[in-house]
Amino acid sequence: MARLQVVCGLIARRLLALVLGFLLAFVLLEFALQLSANFVRGDRAGEGDGSCFALCVGDSNTFGLNVPKELAYPAQLERLLRDRGASPARVVNRGVPGKPTWIVDAELATDLDRFRPRVLLILCGVNDRNLIRPEDRLDDWLARSRAVNLLRRTWKNTQEHFEAHAVEPRNRMAASAVESVAPALSRLRFADRQNEDRSFLMHFGNPSKEQVALWIREDLAHIATRARAAGALPIVCLYFEDNNTFAPINAALGESARDLGLLLFDPRPAFARALARVDRSHLVFPDCHLKPPGYAILARLLVNFAVEAGVLAGPSIEDVFEPLNGIPARAPRVSPWIEGGVTKGVEVSYLPGLKAQLLLSSHDGLTHVRFQGTVIISLQNESSAQLPIDADESFRAALARSQAFTVVLGDDGTARIPIPSELLAHERVFAMVAFIDDEPEITAVSQRLALR
Repeated sequence: MARLQVVCGLIARRLLALVLGFLLAFVLLEFALQLSANFVRGDRAGEGDGSCFALCVGDSNTFGLNVPKELAYPAQLERLLRDRGASPARVVNRGVPGKPTWIVDAELATDLDRFRPRVLLILCGVNDRNLIRPEDRLDDWLARSRAVNLLRRTWKNTQEHFEAHAVEPRNRMAASAVESVAPALSRLRFADRQNEDRSFLMHFGNPSKEQVALWIREDLAHIATRARAAGALPIVCLYFEDNNTFAPINAALGESARDLGLLLFDPRPAFARALARVDRSHLVFPDCHLKPPGYAILARLLVNFAVEAGVLAGPSIEDVFEPLNGIPARAPRVSPWIEGGVTKGVEVSYLPGLKAQLLLSSHDGLTHVRFQGTVIISLQNESSAQLPIDADESFRAALARSQAFTVVLGDDGTARIPIPSELLAHERVFAMVAFIDDEPEITAVSQRLALR
């Protein structure tokens, strides 16, 4: 028994010594790599990394889901910079679909050191709604550890070596794959725009809006601190519109950026105007990711923002909506304006800045009209337009209210026109809208709408 105890003690001491030796070697390796980084940092451009104008971090909206990488906004931004002769002009896309703010934060230190950007463009937060953030910062430390990153690269290179010599080499990942690890816990694997396999754990959940806003604020604070320490200017980007998904995230991003003193890039007003000019299907996929013309507009807006911020020389782009050229203008729309089950009037949608004149009728059909500052009834041989309703008592009553029934469409191309209840008292009421430019002519007319 005594001999067994001696043997067990000897094994335990050797195992302890082995573990301590491994830990000491790891610490020394980490120290050596961190120290050497200060001396070799200036020589890394030849490795294909090196300084760039912008490092774009975030989720699928940065990655450019549904489009080739050369049509995502980072690639389009780089082409605009090269056309302007900017130096550096390189823009790096580090977006990964599904990535939450804390993973962006955890991976940022390595990316900042690797790419040394002048500007850090941050577009993330929407995935925080469906995930639970780890309470500890282990992921953060592992992402910043040079020793861990060295081991990861060594393992990756070893895998690629054996795969290259295999009889049936594994296809490189081109789309996302979610691997279930445990209930509500999965690992996302994805090939990013640098053709590098990326993966991170996702703990699915349903956090409150307040909790998500707190996470966004804390992670943005960490991200901004890292960026400034690396000499990069952090810019928080909002999502292009306020739909049910983006609105609370935009609110949290905007409030956090203002509280933290960060530059805030807001493309929403410009996209409201763009979506007023062309049908939504030309700019946005059904899953609310931008299409190539949408990313082209976003890239142009970013160029102008960089000029205004003083980080990019040269003039602003005069026409940020140039990518819309050649896309058919959207059709005019008119729909009922209903509140509390009661029809209040009509909602109008067409090109921003146009005048919209509402006309009513108790009958459908066709009326020939002429325009002299407003719509007037005309003989058929004098007509300049045909309206899809008949001239009758309701029609003349609407003409008499032409001033009250004429509005100017806003920047988003929309407006509301109230209708007095007495004009809606007929058994049948049809409405249509004539759209008028500054020139004395009717630009377009809507289809008739049956209000009753």
